Amino acid sequence: MMKPAGKPTPPATYGGAATPTRRRPWLLIFGLTFIILLLLTCIILGFLKILPPRFQIESVSISFEDDSVAKWNIGFSVENPNAVTLRYREIGVSVGGRRPQSSTVASVVTPLFKHSYHARSLLSATVDVVLPSPRPQLSVDGLDFNVRFQTKYASMGRKATAVVACGDKNVEFSTSDGQAVMEGGPIRCEVVSS
Repeated sequence: MMKPAGKPTPPATYGGAATPTRRRPWLLIFGLTFIILLLLTCIILGFLKILPPRFQIESVSISFEDDSVAKWNIGFSVENPNAVTLRYREIGVSVGGRRPQSSTVASVVTPLFKHSYHARSLLSATVDVVLPSPRPQLSVDGLDFNVRFQTKYASMGRKATAVVACGDKNVEFSTSDGQAVMEGGPIRCEVVSS
């Protein structure tokens, strides 16, 4: 038996209160996802390997003050290859050679600067190289030499040291007035220890 059409039956209420609204679970899911991603980012950054800075020799000039000492003026660039900031605490520069054998006095450059991602700076250092006796002459064949950079740097609370070598390069020099100037393009250096 069909009921006659009439007014629709109102929804049932409990204790006179309105029907409770449903909570939005997507808000809770979004909040938890954000917290998990934030924690994962912190963990990844904590274990991220910090790469040592890249060095490149831009210019070299040599002047002979007397028969026993050659003064090397080395222009070089340093670049940060990391996605985080590097803070440089110290950069030391030394020069050695295969021909002739010579001892060196390292020059320490203390720039106290920081680099953001892919930042690049041009710096210079002077190194006094003690020459054997009698003083060797620069030949038209060029000069074999090895420049080393030892750098102390820090990032994200971690300190590190790297040794970078521009090793055993034979470079053409033009000579005039007792000075020698490197010819050709820049020399890329390689990390030997970090």
